[in-house]
Amino acid sequence: MSTRRACAVIGSPIDHSRSPALHTAAYAELGLDWRYGRHDVPAGALAEFVDRVAVTGLDGLPCGGLSVTMPGKSEALARADHRDPRAVVLGAANTLVPRYDGAQLTGWSAYNTDVDGIIGAYADHGLRATAGRHAVVIGAGGTAAAALAALQALGCEEVDVVARNPARASTLVAAGEQLEVVVRVRSWSAIVECAERAEVLISTVPPGVADQVAGARFRSDQLVLDAVYAGGSTALLDAVAAGGGTAIGGVWMLLHQAVEQVRLMTGRRPSVEVMRAALR
Repeated sequence: MSTRRACAVIGSPIDHSRSPALHTAAYAELGLDWRYGRHDVPAGALAEFVDRVAVTGLDGLPCGGLSVTMPGKSEALARADHRDPRAVVLGAANTLVPRYDGAQLTGWSAYNTDVDGIIGAYADHGLRATAGRHAVVIGAGGTAAAALAALQALGCEEVDVVARNPARASTLVAAGEQLEVVVRVRSWSAIVECAERAEVLISTVPPGVADQVAGARFRSDQLVLDAVYAGGSTALLDAVAAGGGTAIGGVWMLLHQAVEQVRLMTGRRPSVEVMRAALR
């Protein structure tokens, strides 16, 4: 694919995003003269932004794809006219890929590569199957849904979800039914107890929200992924490491979801190691 194109990550806030470094490194390795930028798109504004890109292009070039971060993942799914089945089950999309008829942009396809990101992050740390392990997800939003799908793909049949708003977790229960995973919703007051019992734990809440779980007694047999990737380590990951467990930063999830995004947008598979080096 030789046509010059522009891609971007959209969401709000967006200045902290490390996606430009990852995608730019991939384009260089693939020999593509593509650009990748950031655009602040607040809640409720995604459809208007995407419609404008369809007409005027992105940063002066035809659009090659959009990475979608919070708070636009459900809006991205709703805006697309073609939806990958996995994204539909999860109710969230983090990737929009344009479809062209010649030079004319004719539609958008929605995907969820956060699932690939979680699976890849755990594989980097030696976990490729979770069958028989007690799994816990903290949070009930779009990333929590991706965590549920990733755990199912790794072999989990039951998952505890710790939610600040149990009513919101009903969407995860419904997704679990479609994924054939039993989802048990636990109250926020049980967060420390659930963290201590977990063998595989994924926190999907924003920075600082789950800091109280850092008071849990972690063990060496626990593998904990914190989806937060800005600003280095977190209180949760520091506590896991202090207890001898495997602490996995969200940056590794970011890496592997971006690898799949590049493949979807360019039609070519980039080097994981080249993109990994861009994070260092």
